[in-house]
Amino acid sequence: MVKLQTNHNSSETDQAAPNHPPGDAKSPWRSRYLKWVLILTAVPVGLLLFSFLGRYSFFAELASNFRFHLLVAILLAAATIAYLGGYRWAVGLILITLLASSTVFCNFLPRDREAEGMTKVSVMSFNILGLNQRQDAVLDVISKSQPDVLVVIEYTSDWVGVFEALHTDYPYRIEQPRWHGFGIALFSKFPFSDPTVHRLASSHTDSPMVVASLEVGADVPLRVAAAHLLAPMGYTRMSIRNQQIREVKQWLPVDSQPTVLVGDFNCVPWSPFLTELMNATGLRDSRRGFGYQGSWPSDFWPMRIPIDHAFVSDNISVLDRKLIKDPTGSDHFPLLLELGF
Repeated sequence: MVKLQTNHNSSETDQAAPNHPPGDAKSPWRSRYLKWVLILTAVPVGLLLFSFLGRYSFFAELASNFRFHLLVAILLAAATIAYLGGYRWAVGLILITLLASSTVFCNFLPRDREAEGMTKVSVMSFNILGLNQRQDAVLDVISKSQPDVLVVIEYTSDWVGVFEALHTDYPYRIEQPRWHGFGIALFSKFPFSDPTVHRLASSHTDSPMVVASLEVGADVPLRVAAAHLLAPMGYTRMSIRNQQIREVKQWLPVDSQPTVLVGDFNCVPWSPFLTELMNATGLRDSRRGFGYQGSWPSDFWPMRIPIDHAFVSDNISVLDRKLIKDPTGSDHFPLLLELGF
């Protein structure tokens, strides 16, 4: 009887024992939500990979504008997936992010350092929005910042009289007003030589590019160039913008003169076309060490992208770079740099 009782108890124990530890079983709700999160995450992952085909596709070039947003979305999805128990999926997503992020997160690398005896120059690039009615706010930001060099984008004929208030502070000027949004002006506290104006993609647009060498007190003058490129709202307009980028390369000589190129390029810095411009001219993105700095649209922060740029030669140190986020009525934030060379 004892033996039979023992076997009976053993059988009951075997039947009650689970096949795996209870802690290993995923909650039904976690498994269900994990499946849906994985399906949704496929969208930003697909768009991220597609964005690297910008050289061949207009839509891929548009997707590349939001590569930073896609990377952030994928990282958030990876954290959610890990919480739901999909650890291998989360690790795979993080690896994808790391491989793709070199084009974006390099802007968070260490910044340049100031060296003794540097000549310092402050430069502001400001897309004021040609239809902007808040002239006083625009002038107030410029007055408070007091840049040595001011580049005004979307300098329409209506703004010529407004900027006469700055003529005392900026006696040296190149003004190329237009009735449309592609006028441009350069105001300087320093005298300059060899001022030139080039029309970019002149058979398609009336978009001037200005170049001048500023006598800032250093042994070698500082070359300042500024441009406003066409917004790629369609395949044809993107083709014209890319032609403008190629012509900017032609008008910037590759030499030892310290050079800064600023303006609204309607293009993110990791676009293959803008990367070609930097490679051909030997210029680098001044954003390195200062983060993402999305400058447009100023009134909708979740979708801001960095299309207002300053590229500098290797013999220039970027000591400071910031966006001025005071309300000015423009859809762009002014970009203010302190350069040393």
